[in-house]
Amino acid sequence: MVVSTKSKGIKVKIVFVRNHNKKSECLYVLSTDISLNASEIIRIYGNRWSIEVFFKASRSFMKLGKEFQGRSYDRIYQHLRKYLQFPFRLCLQNALSC
Repeated sequence: MVVSTKSKGIKVKIVFVRNHNKKSECLYVLSTDISLNASEIIRIYGNRWSIEVFFKASRSFMKLGKEFQGRSYDRIYQHLRKYLQFPFRLCLQNALSC
């Protein structure tokens, strides 16, 4: 289904995805690229969703939520270096012990 937004008149394609396990549930996926077919929109959404999950897990692991409020490049770099140092050393240690 293609509709236009009220405010700017932008055409948007809406794809309805029904949950096969629960027929009463469905997901609405929107795309401004109306030339894509429904399966392509769903594939792109699936790829994007896995990226979002990765970023959420990364932010949680590296404590980049509310407890870190650095805005400068140097503060962010120092924070990431601190939290990535241990996993990197662990991976390196495991690789060298083989």
